[in-house]
Amino acid sequence: MRHGRKSSSRTINGFKQHIAVDLDSRLILAPCVRPANEPEHKASQRLKPKVLSYGSVNELSIDRGYLAAAWTNGLYQQGKSVVAKPWTAPAVAERPKSPVYWVKVK
Repeated sequence: MRHGRKSSSRTINGFKQHIAVDLDSRLILAPCVRPANEPEHKASQRLKPKVLSYGSVNELSIDRGYLAAAWTNGLYQQGKSVVAKPWTAPAVAERPKSPVYWVKVK
């Protein structure tokens, strides 16, 4: 998929950009553009050799989509720090059926 529509007014460009950045120096180590229907963890296969050409990775700060990558798992198994945004808690299914009354007590 290259182009599509989310709604009549919202168009979708069917590509994702993946960028590996050194967080200390803010140097872009590896850019990659892939089709939007490809999972994020597959892009890490293309980023890995470019990133490793600059040296070893000590800490990885990633989007959750990259958690399924073999490289991410390998770094975690080596004891490297892997940081990703935590999962959000599921919404409460229902509120209690009985009404709740808030009373101000003096």
